[in-house]
Amino acid sequence: MKKYIKFIAISSLAILLVACNSTENVETTEQPTENNSSIVGTNPANAPATMRPPDITQMPIVPDSEWNIELDEDGNIIPPWDEPIDLDLDNFGIEFFLHDYEIELYEDLKANLDISVLADRDPFTTAKIYIQAGIDSEWEVEWLLFHPDTIPAHMSRERFGLESQYEALMYSRASRQGMADLMFGFIEETGAAFDFGNGTAIITFVSVIDELDYQDALEAGIPEDELEAPEGIQFFLMQDENGIWRIPFAPLNPEWLAYFWER
Repeated sequence: MKKYIKFIAISSLAILLVACNSTENVETTEQPTENNSSIVGTNPANAPATMRPPDITQMPIVPDSEWNIELDEDGNIIPPWDEPIDLDLDNFGIEFFLHDYEIELYEDLKANLDISVLADRDPFTTAKIYIQAGIDSEWEVEWLLFHPDTIPAHMSRERFGLESQYEALMYSRASRQGMADLMFGFIEETGAAFDFGNGTAIITFVSVIDELDYQDALEAGIPEDELEAPEGIQFFLMQDENGIWRIPFAPLNPEWLAYFWER
């Protein structure tokens, strides 16, 4: 979760807060009980132009940015401030959520920490469960979902758990839900997964803010051919040796695209 919370909180929070005060709430319809998001492509040669990467073949390097986390005499984390920050974000009536069958898988993962429950599941299911685990600060599920080959040398399970618990003390759960709503609320409505056919896949989707701004512009009478389509967000996944879709460490890092292309 922290890999995308930092992205929102640091680089986009000001934009989100301004937008939250200027966009009217929209109503949503009930979503299907099964994930009907599309999965396209098996040949990299057929990938959309926006997915064609530069000529880079090495795995992305995640820099070490260890936090200064202090523990009390009993080994408990000392919170960074008295109370977690509550960002009070307006999600415009859009909420990121899991379908019933995804909730069952998620609960199974929390209870048993057995990745095999995701066998034969599609990339969307893994991605959504990872996002939900971040909202709930279920760091053990997040760690389980990471593809082991992508975890940087400086990161251990213990350190990841400590940093994740520290971050949970920084922001309230409502804030984490609000940030996920704004970024991932339309992951199914606007999302499509491209399977490269080499054990890697990319889900592209549009954030709630960008999609609502685009629709507002159309409703205001601006011709569609004069508007730039919302820039998609890319979420990367990799299959493990058993064919289960896993999360590369820092799954929103755009450098994964080049690695996937040449893999």
